[in-house]
Amino acid sequence: MKNLILALLVFTSGIVFGQDKINITLKKQLDSIMILETRRHDLHPLIDPLKRDTTVQGYSANDQVLYAKIWKEQDRIDSLNVVFVDSIFKIYGYPGKTLVGPGTIEVAWYVIQHANDKFKYMPVIKKAAENGELFYKYYAMMVDQQLVSQKKEQIYGTQAVCSKPHGSQEYVCFIWPIKDAETVNERRKKAGLESTVEENAKVMHITYKVLKLADIQ
Repeated sequence: MKNLILALLVFTSGIVFGQDKINITLKKQLDSIMILETRRHDLHPLIDPLKRDTTVQGYSANDQVLYAKIWKEQDRIDSLNVVFVDSIFKIYGYPGKTLVGPGTIEVAWYVIQHANDKFKYMPVIKKAAENGELFYKYYAMMVDQQLVSQKKEQIYGTQAVCSKPHGSQEYVCFIWPIKDAETVNERRKKAGLESTVEENAKVMHITYKVLKLADIQ
């Protein structure tokens, strides 16, 4: 499968190495993947009560079986897209502004968010961000993701976590602790993040509170 994808990329791309020319074929391929990304919620309509009843009737299955089918299909799509983007990285590096144009700049980033080992792509994401091929805010978000996965303080305050407090049956969501929280909005602005940490928390329906790692242990 991987060799086939590599061969197709080489065949369809044209000779673009060393040229400042948008690869139209690759751009269209990535744009098609982005359509699937923007329709992710259509693959799990159980979240939307307005769609739930008709969807369940169409599948003739109960909610649990339907949910399993939906995510099995989503996992399949995600896996294929990750293999495809991984192949692109091996040929071109990150497919950014020069290769596929500014309108398609973030597609590969969204795809690797679904990879089990997404942090192995940090070097290529960092390089793309530093070279202006990818908006720096996407690298900033991955930096925070990695730090949170390591149970360390994040830098830009982009990541929220939901957990059940001891003895509670309900989830509580909060912005993961931030290093030097008093200056986080300065760092966010410099990284190209449009909102403050307080505004970003509000979008996620969270009241922002400054927390330390000791507060959540």
